[in-house]
Amino acid sequence: MIAINPDFTTRNIYNTNFTPQKSCRTNISNKKDDITFSGVLIRPLKNKKEISELAGLFFESYNNNLPHYNIFTALLDWTAAKIASLPFWYKLNKPDCYTEAIFNNKKMAGGYSFKINRKKSTGHIEFMTLADEFKRTKFGISALKSMTGRICQKAAENNIKEITWLVNIANFPARRLFGRFNAEKISDLDIEGNMKYKISFEEFKRVFEELSKNC
Repeated sequence: MIAINPDFTTRNIYNTNFTPQKSCRTNISNKKDDITFSGVLIRPLKNKKEISELAGLFFESYNNNLPHYNIFTALLDWTAAKIASLPFWYKLNKPDCYTEAIFNNKKMAGGYSFKINRKKSTGHIEFMTLADEFKRTKFGISALKSMTGRICQKAAENNIKEITWLVNIANFPARRLFGRFNAEKISDLDIEGNMKYKISFEEFKRVFEELSKNC
């Protein structure tokens, strides 16, 4: 069930999650961009402040899943998150990257980033993350379903045939969760401890719909 270990953070915090990409659409939100899934508001980020906030949520969520996490690494990663938010802002102004945040009573609760390659008909899940206070809650499950639903929607709109993602070997919740998709591993550990997986979009959507029925 998708309700178990609901943390979709997939990447090592010091890799290309927040580096500029060659292709990604201006993603600045307006009223018509706001989408509600089962009462959960999800929309593109509006400004640098929101980008910095989402970057902070990502770093915090990721690090809380790692062994031996402590206050010293927290301080270092807070600084890294601030620095990382700058290229992340640049990334949002590219045509083929969708980055959106999810909100609970106007409070940012998480978000995701999905990069597409139209020429190859592929999509890459850069990250999905959820604030710790919402994990293993009814809202958290709805939020994860909403973000995954948006990824499916963007993939369908852009005729995506295959979806990929990276999972860090130390991120056990993400490994367990993404393991439910039975994706094919296409690369072993890189220097940062990441493994790359791929799955057809049709299979990804099928598994997601099946998991959603059970939570």
